[in-house]
Amino acid sequence: MNRWNYKRLKEGPYSSAGIFGEQYAFEILTGICDVPEYYPITKEEFDTYDEWKENYDKVVSEIKNRKLIYSSYRDWSDNNHDV
Repeated sequence: MNRWNYKRLKEGPYSSAGIFGEQYAFEILTGICDVPEYYPITKEEFDTYDEWKENYDKVVSEIKNRKLIYSSYRDWSDNNHDV
């Protein structure tokens, strides 16, 4: 799987929610170049994204403690985007 498998369905400030393969995912832009990282989220979190996207500090801190689905930082230098 690579970052091109992500389908953005909902947008917010510096983040989005969508589907990464078959998994609901939260995309957050990180670093000075806004490089995306993708974290797994539940269907309930996806469905309520519009409610928490503007003030999401608590939710995002919990989501960012989960294992990444994909990070665009990994293997970036050799253009190998496979996880």
